[in-house]
Amino acid sequence: MSKKTNKTNHVLNLLSAGVKEEAEDKKTGREPAEATKAEKEPADTKKVSGVAVVRQGKDGIAETIKDALEQELEEKKQEEQEKEQIRKKEAEAGGTAEDAEEKKEIPEKIEEEEFIIVNVMERLVAERAQAYMKQFQTCMCARCRADVTALSLTGLPAKYVVVNKNAVSPLMNFYMVKYAGRITVEVTKACMAVQANPHHKKDK
Repeated sequence: MSKKTNKTNHVLNLLSAGVKEEAEDKKTGREPAEATKAEKEPADTKKVSGVAVVRQGKDGIAETIKDALEQELEEKKQEEQEKEQIRKKEAEAGGTAEDAEEKKEIPEKIEEEEFIIVNVMERLVAERAQAYMKQFQTCMCARCRADVTALSLTGLPAKYVVVNKNAVSPLMNFYMVKYAGRITVEVTKACMAVQANPHHKKDK
C-alpha cells in the first residue's frame, strides 16, 4: 500500500516497541515486560489495545500485521460500498427529476397538421358570382349559377395550392386582391352570356 493509515502506523509502532523491549530483555537477562506485568497484575485488570493485540515472537508479529491489514481492508470495502449506494441514490433521484422535466415539455397530445388541396379560382368565382348575377339580374336558379361559374372558370387560369386547412382564409384574401380585376371581367361576361341564352326551362 502506498499510504499507511493511522491504524496501521499505530500497530507498527506497537510492534516496534515490543520487538525492541524483547531484545533488551534478552541482552540484560530480564524477563519480558509483558510476562512480568501479567504476573504482577490481576487477571481482571489486564488492558487490551482497542486497535490490535501485539503478539510476541515472529509468528505473533506476522499475525498482528495480518489482522491489522485485514481489518483496514474490510473498513475500506465497507466505505466504498456506502459511497456506491449514495451515488446510486443520487443518480436515481436525478433521473427521476429529469424524466419529470421532459414529460412537462412534451404536449399531452400533438395534433398532426392537416393539409388540403385548394382550387383557388373556383373558390374566388363562387364568392363573387352570386353578387354579380344579382347585379345583372341574371336567373338565380341552380342551373344558371352553375353555368356562370363554369363559363367564368373557362376564361381564368387554373390555380391549385396545397395549404394547411387553418391557413385557407388568409390565403384566399391574398389571391382575391391579386386576381380581383380578372375575375370581375370573366364573371361579368359569364352573367351576360347566361342571361342571353339560359339553359333552364322557360315558364310556359
